[in-house]
Amino acid sequence: DAGAQPVWVVAQLMAVAIACWLTARRIPSTAVAAPGLKPEANILGSTAHLVRELYADGRLWSLGVGLSLFWMTGAVALTLVAALVKTRLGGDVDVEMAIHALFAVGIAVGSGAAAFISHGRVFLSPAPFATLGLAGFLFDLGFATMGATPPAASLGLSAFFASGLGLRVAIDVAGVAFMGGLFAVPLFAAIQAWSAPERRARVVASVNVVNSLFIVAGSVVAAGAQAKGVGQPALLIALGLVN
Repeated sequence: DAGAQPVWVVAQLMAVAIACWLTARRIPSTAVAAPGLKPEANILGSTAHLVRELYADGRLWSLGVGLSLFWMTGAVALTLVAALVKTRLGGDVDVEMAIHALFAVGIAVGSGAAAFISHGRVFLSPAPFATLGLAGFLFDLGFATMGATPPAASLGLSAFFASGLGLRVAIDVAGVAFMGGLFAVPLFAAIQAWSAPERRARVVASVNVVNSLFIVAGSVVAAGAQAKGVGQPALLIALGLVN
C-alpha cells in the first residue's frame, strides 16, 4: 500500500531509535576523569592539538591510522559497490538495500567474532589476518565484476541472487564487512585500554578526526579516479592493494 509506506518508514526509524536508546542505557556510568580540563574556544586549534597529541604516542597513532584505514575502505567500497550493483549488474533498489544490509550484518558478525576470540582481553593477533582477508575479498569483488555487462532489464532480489555473479558479489560484500569487523574491534579496544583514563575521551576524539580525514581523502581520490575513467572494479582492486 503506497499510502502506508511513509508510516512504515517512520515506524522503522522509531524502532531503531528506541533500540539505540535502550542499548545506550546499558553503558556503565563513569566519573569525570579530568575535572580540571578546560575546553578551547578555537575549534581548529583544539583539533590540531588533539591530533598532535595522538601522533606523539606512536603506539596509539599506529592503531588510529589502522582504524582510519578500515573506515576509509568501508566507506569507499560501499559507495563503489552500490554504484557497481546498479550500473554493471543491473540490480534494482531492493538489491542495493540488500547489499547494504549484508554489509551491516557482516560487520556485526565480524565484531562478535572478534569479541568471542578476545575473551575480554586486548588481543590484536586477528587483525593482520583480517586485513589480508579484507584485501582478498576486495580483489575477488573487483576481478569478478571487471567484465560484467548490465542486463537488458533491472534485476530484482530473487533474480540477482539466483545468478552466479550476484551471489558471488553478495558473498564478497559480506566477507569484506566480516573481516572489517574482525579487524576494527581489537584495534578500538586497544585504543581505549592503552589510553590514560584522563585522556581517553580526547584520544577517541582525535582518532575520529583522523578517521574523517581518511574517509574524505579516500572519497576524493576515488571520485577523481572515476572522473578520469577508472571503473569501480579497478578501484576495488586498488583498495585491496592498499590493505
